[in-house]
Amino acid sequence: MVLGILLYEAVELAYNTIKLSYNSVHGIYNWYYQVESDNRLAHTDAIIEHTDTQLLIRTIESLTNKLTELEDKFDTNMGKSSNLICDDDVTYKKNIEIEELD
Repeated sequence: MVLGILLYEAVELAYNTIKLSYNSVHGIYNWYYQVESDNRLAHTDAIIEHTDTQLLIRTIESLTNKLTELEDKFDTNMGKSSNLICDDDVTYKKNIEIEELD
């Protein structure tokens, strides 16, 4: 049983040493020759940017729809309201002061 544990630890130590050496040499080689990093990272970044872009597009569409709804409501209420003054394609709201009665 002790022999099995020793063999397991020896194999694990050898594997980790080889892996560490390979990753170190690979990293130094890529740094020295300025090789681009792993393409999987670039692909992941592209997916994240694409998702962010889609979210921004949906937000802009939502805000545009809300703006058109408000413009439609404003246009329909324009004729009904007497508190609005139209002057050269600019609409102003009259200042109405209300006094409190005691």
